[in-house]
Amino acid sequence: MPILINNLAVFKYDPVLALMFGASFAQIGVVLAILIKTKNAKLKSLCIPAFVSGIFGVTEPAIYGTHYQGRNRSL
Repeated sequence: MPILINNLAVFKYDPVLALMFGASFAQIGVVLAILIKTKNAKLKSLCIPAFVSGIFGVTEPAIYGTHYQGRNRSL
């Protein structure tokens, strides 16, 4: 985090920040796919708030609420 703040102060951009956004949006895509494909009502109800929080960059509900529930869906 200190390197990110330093890069933003000195260079006005940070190349690593784009990679962090890519991982976040990949998690959102997996949650959306689970939301569309699943027939389990409980899992579907967990996917909606995980999707919304993932848009804002908080992917922990997506990872621990949907991916690691039951079988392992992440590689």
